[in-house]
Amino acid sequence: MDIAMDLEMDKSYDTAKKTIENSEDIKIYSHNDCDGICAGSILSTVLDRLGKEHEKEFVPLDKLENLKIEHELTIFSDLGSGQYIDKLAKKSSKIIILDHHPPIRDLNYKNSVDYDFNEINPLHYGIDGTHYISGGGLSYFLAKKFGYEDLSWIGILSAIGDMQNSRTGKLEGLNKIILQDSVNQEQIKVTNDLSFYGRQTRPIFVALSYFGDIKLPITNSTKETIALMKELDIERKKDGKFRTLSDLTNEEKQKLFRELITMLSKEVPGKYIKYIPQLLVADSYQFLNEKEKTFLSDASEFSTGINACSRNNRDDIACEVLKWDKYKIFNEMKKVLNEHRTYLSEIKNKIEKLKEDKDESIIDAMQKVLEGHGTYLSETMNKFEKLKGDRYKLLEEMKEILNNYKTYLTKNILKFEKNITKLEKLKENRCKLFKELKKVLKIHSKYVDKTIDKFKELKGDRYKLLEEMEEVLKTHKTYLAETISKFEKDYYMVEDENIQYFDGTGIKSNLVGTIAGMVLSQSNWKKPIIGFTQIGDDNPDIKISLRCSRLLAYDGTHYGNIIREVAKSVGGNGGGHSVACGAYIPHNKKEEFFKTLNGTLDELNEENLNDPKELK
Repeated sequence: MDIAMDLEMDKSYDTAKKTIENSEDIKIYSHNDCDGICAGSILSTVLDRLGKEHEKEFVPLDKLENLKIEHELTIFSDLGSGQYIDKLAKKSSKIIILDHHPPIRDLNYKNSVDYDFNEINPLHYGIDGTHYISGGGLSYFLAKKFGYEDLSWIGILSAIGDMQNSRTGKLEGLNKIILQDSVNQEQIKVTNDLSFYGRQTRPIFVALSYFGDIKLPITNSTKETIALMKELDIERKKDGKFRTLSDLTNEEKQKLFRELITMLSKEVPGKYIKYIPQLLVADSYQFLNEKEKTFLSDASEFSTGINACSRNNRDDIACEVLKWDKYKIFNEMKKVLNEHRTYLSEIKNKIEKLKEDKDESIIDAMQKVLEGHGTYLSETMNKFEKLKGDRYKLLEEMKEILNNYKTYLTKNILKFEKNITKLEKLKENRCKLFKELKKVLKIHSKYVDKTIDKFKELKGDRYKLLEEMEEVLKTHKTYLAETISKFEKDYYMVEDENIQYFDGTGIKSNLVGTIAGMVLSQSNWKKPIIGFTQIGDDNPDIKISLRCSRLLAYDGTHYGNIIREVAKSVGGNGGGHSVACGAYIPHNKKEEFFKTLNGTLDELNEENLNDPKELK
């Protein structure tokens, strides 16, 4: 289903744009997950380009109560709709909310308060916020109002990180508008493929072992996946390197697809079989401005890197990697080159005045020098216009051009030095003009040095950030692997009629959901799995995280909506997606929470039995 931007929603974006343009003291609060970090990074980049000083902070949902509104303009992204964030607002406050979660205020709320309040939430306009638009996507549409469509790729990254494609394996609704913008910008390549994680980086026999949330003979067994590949005549290596999913031929992928269809059909009830292809095939999104065969080039893997940073309290690294802003950098470089062009124009005008003199050979020599400058200038400007693909390779090429240019200038300065004696014999004004030209060329040389240093600085900064992100990701994966390896020994799974859960005490509260998802394939996939643990050493309340198979969501059950209502009934808050959600509840309400949740699911199951429906 294609969704167009609602006209009233579009007007709200126009209002938000004017508010930003007329504000100077700005604070951004954004959710501390992949979607929220993407959303906040887009907004921060927009404010940077507008020259607006601002602060940004990535926060969990439980930190929003009694939040002081101290800035002229406060922007909330990927949060705010479901929280009472404006309780302490002043008459002079300006508030913008860009959130896709269920709102607690209606569309007319802005007319009932005495401060500037603008909440942009797709649900106010009948647009699904679970699959049709993410928090980062909402932030992108604001960026688009300023003409910054080059930020569309971050909107896509946020949608994938927020599992907006989990229902059909494709981006839907307003997300399709963002995707088209990004394709038009030549930032993204879309490929319909087998939906294995690690399409660009993970050896296929490893990716197969981690496939899905339903236990199969190959689950968690590379021995079995290697045997399967041998049976299907699929080579594991090529040219001494392990092959990834992106390396396989279409014929090889078809072999895997058919085999997995057979395996899954033996494990699931008949009513789910027609949905198996949706588990196996989905669109993948490759970022063309990132180096191939790295975790940055695939949207799914990139989003994992962002999440790893957020869950290890390093959202600063993730944000800066996203904000590496070639738009701003190359505008600065074009400014340098335009100044260069101005100098050349001035010197050309001065040379025209010298044509009355008889020494045409010197004038011809000077004109050739300037023509050479023009050639280098054109080459450099053309390179700026063709900035697509691998930015690091381009930076190296540009650096080489600039170095050649510097060498060219240096040679001509030496040439002028040799001719200075000859020039001294000419008229006073001629000598003075050429000395001035020499001075200008030296200034050009300084600009080149400054340009090369700028490239080194920017290139080095992003490399350093990526190295830090990779280190965080490595630490993150090590922690998860260690926890999973001792899970059966240290943690006990309780299975009730409708759910299964474990006490995750000792597991980081922001990772208990990830662990729940990882052990799902080792448990009963027909029931959602819940992990819970204390929020922190200084906070005894409970963090609840639920994960379930996508097949359960095809029943039409939305566990995010269910867990929100159950958490609210015990004095907590929660929500999320149909297959991945969570809640924060008071520490003394744990038993009541599980009892209420079981009862709610009992009622739901009874309704389904009494009124059976075709799966949606």
